[in-house]
Amino acid sequence: MENRSPSQVSFEAPGPGSWELETAHMKGPITPICANAITQGLRRGFSEATARYGLVMDHLRMIPVEGFMYAQTVYFGDAEGPLSPTHPDMLRRVNTAERALEGKWWREDLRRWDEEVKPAAIRTHHALQAVEPASLSTEELAEYLRAIGEHLRDMTRVHHAFNIAHIFPVGDFLVHATQWTGKSPGELARLLKGASAVSAQLATREPPALVQALREDAAARELLLSRTPARRILDELVAMPGAVGEQMKAHLQHVGYRSLGYDLSDPYVLEVPEALVRGIRGAVAGRAPEDDSAEARHLEQVREAVPAVHRALFDELLAEARLVYRLRDERNTYSDGWAMGLTRRAVLAVGTRLQELGRLTDATLAIEAELEELQGLLAGASAPTSEELRRRFQWRTTKSHVDVPARLGAPPSPSPSLDWLPPAARRVNTAVTFYLGRMMEEPPAQTTRTSVRGLPVSPGIHEGTARIIREQTDLGRIEAGDVLVAATTSPYFNVVLPLLGAIVTDRGGQLCHAAIVTREYGIPGIVGTRDATKLVRDGARVRVNGTTGELQVLA
Repeated sequence: MENRSPSQVSFEAPGPGSWELETAHMKGPITPICANAITQGLRRGFSEATARYGLVMDHLRMIPVEGFMYAQTVYFGDAEGPLSPTHPDMLRRVNTAERALEGKWWREDLRRWDEEVKPAAIRTHHALQAVEPASLSTEELAEYLRAIGEHLRDMTRVHHAFNIAHIFPVGDFLVHATQWTGKSPGELARLLKGASAVSAQLATREPPALVQALREDAAARELLLSRTPARRILDELVAMPGAVGEQMKAHLQHVGYRSLGYDLSDPYVLEVPEALVRGIRGAVAGRAPEDDSAEARHLEQVREAVPAVHRALFDELLAEARLVYRLRDERNTYSDGWAMGLTRRAVLAVGTRLQELGRLTDATLAIEAELEELQGLLAGASAPTSEELRRRFQWRTTKSHVDVPARLGAPPSPSPSLDWLPPAARRVNTAVTFYLGRMMEEPPAQTTRTSVRGLPVSPGIHEGTARIIREQTDLGRIEAGDVLVAATTSPYFNVVLPLLGAIVTDRGGQLCHAAIVTREYGIPGIVGTRDATKLVRDGARVRVNGTTGELQVLA
């Protein structure tokens, strides 16, 4: 990538049809290794999932254009639209939906995730994590890099292979419940609270073993609360005898290399020790017990709004949605989120080796290279040069979505009609379409000089200090009761967020990650404000009303 302005770059569609700029997860251009994993892994995994449940959609195709990811919905058949409803292949595909519904296949998918896929992923993570890249010979390091790259692509596939097993039961409940009650998806999603323990991590009501060990050890608590540098606190806790040392070591092995974002440029947890220590402090201090009666009353009110003839089905659909709800965050946490952190560690080690060999002037420039380019440099190639990688870095870190077209290619076509589908297939396809729409929706901007509005996703009112999170390293500045204000959040934030009083994001819909985590934590949440990170000054005193969806700047 040359050091050019957006006006000098020709943004052309990467293929036929209409392409939309991906803004829900990425802030701007992403690194080549991450883009490659998404392009290959997302397509394979998504296709596996949609075929299993008989969807007309086949997958989301995502391709980088000058580092920006552009997405296109691909239907079963081709990129322009689905096969004819009478085509034998289409009929066989959509008829799968009836068997999936009758057999509740998501239950088998959840069992397979719990008993086979997740344990296997964790074993592989730990095996790769146990290797110290810096100790390898240059030839061994190149082989390790290859294995890491394959692992990242495979974990991206795994993530998306379980998409529909989570999306359909949740979407199906919301479709029916909104029709029966007239309530918003955000109100109804509150009924899923408590069904995704991974979304609260150390903030769960029942203290995990680490939190319990720290609470029972006075010396450990004193160290944890001291002004000792965060990295040293972690090292000394690991070195402590007994339960504290054992549990801390196990905790860091389990979470230390999880990425805190969606890209290779984002740090992993151990690179932000201040945030990790503060999160553990918050978990040890504990949160005030929540008033479960409010959630019970909410369920009672929603259920009363359901016509009596549908209440048994309402109960069944809610139970199925709660059963699979945790898959939303577990897929990220135990698959590509962990693999991304390990990939970053490996790439930085390669960069250090290349700097030692005189082939790079700065080890961190390795993040800007393709996997194959790094392997070539390790083998003695002279390109890409440090100057070229530095130009890529400049482009990636200075350009954002406002610099590039929101769409490329042909104008978007209307979504294909689902009216022709058999009842079971129509139900499955409608639920998935509804869910995806509510995950990405954003209301029109409603910004004044001192306030901004978005989608209310978790009720309550909280006043606190705004912390603008532009980079994951900013998480280390969070104090108890702060309001996190960010463009978006990722499931990889969870491990460091027990301190928060509220969350506000620029992007996202009622089923995005920020919405889920605020409900699980029981704190006010607003998403889709568009302008919160622009309006709010870091350190400002703000009031967040998660019931009305308004953030007010107080001082």
